[in-house]
Amino acid sequence: MNMNGFDFVAGNADKYGIVAQGGSSVLNDINLKSAGGAIGVVNGAALTFNGGSVDVNTTSTSGRYLFYLEGAGSTLTINDGNFDFNRTQNQKRAYICAMAGTTAYVKGGTFGKASTRDGYKDGIKTEGDGKVIITGGTFGFDPSTWVADGYKAVKSGDKWYVVANDLTVATTLDEVKEVFTEGGKVVLANDIEFEKITPVEEGKEVYLDLNGKTITVNENTASNTLIWVKDGGKLTIDGNGTIDLGSVSTMAIFCPYGELVINNGTFIRDEVTTV
Repeated sequence: MNMNGFDFVAGNADKYGIVAQGGSSVLNDINLKSAGGAIGVVNGAALTFNGGSVDVNTTSTSGRYLFYLEGAGSTLTINDGNFDFNRTQNQKRAYICAMAGTTAYVKGGTFGKASTRDGYKDGIKTEGDGKVIITGGTFGFDPSTWVADGYKAVKSGDKWYVVANDLTVATTLDEVKEVFTEGGKVVLANDIEFEKITPVEEGKEVYLDLNGKTITVNENTASNTLIWVKDGGKLTIDGNGTIDLGSVSTMAIFCPYGELVINNGTFIRDEVTTV
């Protein structure tokens, strides 16, 4: 079963909207709204969810889940997506339930808040030797119990971000500047406004994960360069975010004697200065 770009309204209080039973299945950009459970992975099936959304909205208080794994060898891999359920309900609800003999791998995606019902407040449930292994994603609850070795859950505001241990989660410009000064890896947790020149210091190597967020420019403090990669420095930009210069007459990146690698992203400038 391979599905691409479908919208579903399915399921009821007693059933799941989509059930993978054996074999391998891939869901790409699926948008599922369910009145019961959302997606079941059973009988040794392997399901990969690459993007889209899953939402459960029901008045039922029965123990239904967004992803339910049952049967020895059943596996789930979540690479991306948006996941939520009716947050106003004190329901027996969790984002993932991994029964004995099953494994769920969470590598990305955005998950809402956990249920307020006793026994479901953790947001994730496992039974027996069922496993949930998290190496990425954003969560409205603390996922630390299931975070893999070599990774960490960092709280910012009311969200937790799961990243590698060597990655700094930045919510402010000062946190970005610290990595640019010392070298290392930084991921943006939200949009950040830059001001003046923000340098990658000489000989330092920096990996900047835009994480789908946007860097903008403070028009009142802007200079002729947004980011300056100094001599011998290296800046790698990833994470498919945006650097938006707006109408400020400035360069996004000045790198005369350093190294610049741009893996992806969107770069916007509304005004071009002519001489």
